[in-house]
This record gives sequence, C-alpha cells and structure tokens, in this order.
Amino acid sequence: MLDIIASVLTGGATGIIGSAIGTVGRFLEKKQELKQMKLEFDQELQLQELQITARKDELESEQAIVQVQADSDIKTASYAHDASYGIATPIIASILRFVRPVLTFGLLGFSGYIFFSVQSDPTIVRELSNQIMFLTTTAVAWWFGDRSLRK
Repeated sequence: MLDIIASVLTGGATGIIGSAIGTVGRFLEKKQELKQMKLEFDQELQLQELQITARKDELESEQAIVQVQADSDIKTASYAHDASYGIATPIIASILRFVRPVLTFGLLGFSGYIFFSVQSDPTIVRELSNQIMFLTTTAVAWWFGDRSLRK
C-alpha cells in the first residue's frame, strides 16, 4: 500500500516538476523570441534611418541639380536676349564694346571721389558710399565675371 502511495506522490511530484520545467522552457523560449524580435526591430530601425539619410542626400543632390539647371537657363536666356538685337554695324559694335569699361571705370572713379572728398557729413558719406559700392561691385562682378557661352 505504501508503494502505491509513494508511487502516486512521486508520480505527482514528477508531473509537477515536468510542468515546471515545461513552463520554464516556454518562458526561456518566449524570452529568446522577444530578444530575436528586438534584434529584428533594431535592424529595421537602423535600415530606415539609413534610408532616411540616403533620401535626404538624394533630395539635396536633386536640389543642387535643379539649381544648376535654373542658373544655366537664366544664363542662356540672357545670352539669347543679347543675341536678339541682331547684327550691329562695326562702328556701333566698337562703341558698344566701350560701354561696360567706361561705366565700370566711371563707377570706380566716382567711388574714389566720394571716399576722398565727401568727408564732412558722415550720413551722406555712408548713404552714397553704400549705393555707389553696390553699383560698383555689381558692375565689376557682372561685367567681368564668368560670362562663358553655353550652347
């Protein structure tokens, strides 16, 4: 009879221990699955961050390309406008060649004149200097800057 009771108790204990081991095994398995999911999510997050960075770089490149194209179109339109005047006679062409240099050197001379002679009123000096310097730098940069032809 004792054997039967001992068998029942030890069998039950073995069953409980088996259930506990199974529960611990499922817990460890679930923990491993969560760890694997976290690793996958972290990889996905890194991948999306890389894609965002790549897209940002791509958009910046596209913006630069559009800007260069717009600059090129503006230059082409400017040259087309200049070419639309038609063929000038040699005398007119010679006179036109002197317009930019005369205006540029005139502005440079006038800038020097203002700088050296109008020292009495600082307000006038400042206002005229600002306007003349704007015109001078515009003339020099535009007229003698990069004016290469583009087909």
